Amino acid sequence: MNTKTIGAIAGVAACVGVLAGCSSDGTTALPSGAGEGGATAAGASAQSNGKPLSSYLLQQSDVPAGFTELQVPSGAGDLSGSVINATKNATITPASCQPDLSGLSTDDAENAPKALFTNASAGTSIISAVNPASNSTASVSSFRKYNLGDCSSYQLTSSVSGQSFTATVQTEDAGVEVPGVDNSVTVQQTTQTQIQGVGPRTSVVLIALIPVPGGTMTVQVGNVLGGSAPDKSLFAGVVDAAAKRVTG
Repeated sequence: MNTKTIGAIAGVAACVGVLAGCSSDGTTALPSGAGEGGATAAGASAQSNGKPLSSYLLQQSDVPAGFTELQVPSGAGDLSGSVINATKNATITPASCQPDLSGLSTDDAENAPKALFTNASAGTSIISAVNPASNSTASVSSFRKYNLGDCSSYQLTSSVSGQSFTATVQTEDAGVEVPGVDNSVTVQQTTQTQIQGVGPRTSVVLIALIPVPGGTMTVQVGNVLGGSAPDKSLFAGVVDAAAKRVTG
């Protein structure tokens, strides 16, 4: 199995909770990433109150030294499509946690503003993304209810490029504040993925969902190769910078 397929599988496992948690109010949060080799950095023309949604994205000056912003790599659109399709077709257990993801769009995911920073020596990635939402507060509230309520633990099965996998996802409150931005939420999500012919893989990501005028911002910190949890103090600093983008 190639690295791109493994990365797509990791992306599905990482973003289902974000997508599912925001689907009940008719809005869709941007997938939080494509995993290893995944990508990102794009602009967008969507605006709210005359301010482009892309203005809320983290900038190079917002992240610690050692992180470099990446540009969209060749083939990123194909990878995004694989993640979206696998997410839409995922089966969630228990059935009560199965969301309606039929409205997910590859175009929406590709066109929404996003930025990715990586620290190659530390193996850590920081993803910032903003997606339009008609009611950003309701979108964040739905995320909180899904991921920290009855669906804080669930199992999903799906396939990418013909490769089947099963993942167990557990989410808990990260305990990180978003200064000055009400109705935000931060979580730690642990995913254990069983890939046929490859074996088990564990990844831990820290995710913040922050309402912004006309949309929702997702901030995610994770280790590119999975395994240990990312530095929570690093996450707190990045979230603080994201909050200043909203309140400044």
